[in-house]
Amino acid sequence: MFRIGDKYSTYEVCKLLGGSYMQNLPIKGGIVRVIFIPDPRLRKDELTYIQILDSPNSIKAALSLLNQDSVHTFIKRSDSSAEYIGRYYGASWITEKNEVEYYKYAEITKIHSIVLLVKDEDQDNKPFIERKVCKCCNKERSIEDFFKSQKNKDGYTKWCRVCLENNR
Repeated sequence: MFRIGDKYSTYEVCKLLGGSYMQNLPIKGGIVRVIFIPDPRLRKDELTYIQILDSPNSIKAALSLLNQDSVHTFIKRSDSSAEYIGRYYGASWITEKNEVEYYKYAEITKIHSIVLLVKDEDQDNKPFIERKVCKCCNKERSIEDFFKSQKNKDGYTKWCRVCLENNR
């Protein structure tokens, strides 16, 4: 779907994955769909992180990110393009005021916290799927209609949730 190093528009990414292209952590259905790291904040020799604004939606997005699998991550450039850098997950949440000030990279008045990000090397090579055909009912369904399963290559059960629940 995305190739590391390729550039996309933030609008194009959010149209494909969901959420608002105006946010750094676009959320849809309670799940962070993509991470946009502002331009100056990714250096090969430093930690990767994103600052969280002191607003209910930003804090909600940060909490969601910390409790989910890796997410497609981009560097948001000043020309509104987004360079794909792989899949990252939220590793830890920094809320201590002195530490937040240390990591702060933009002069925004109210920063609530910092989320440290870690690259998910395993997920970078897996294909991203949005829809799948259930092997029981043969209906094409959203990937959210399947349970996660490590037994299958794509990471989801062969039967949809409805079929699994009806056949118990």
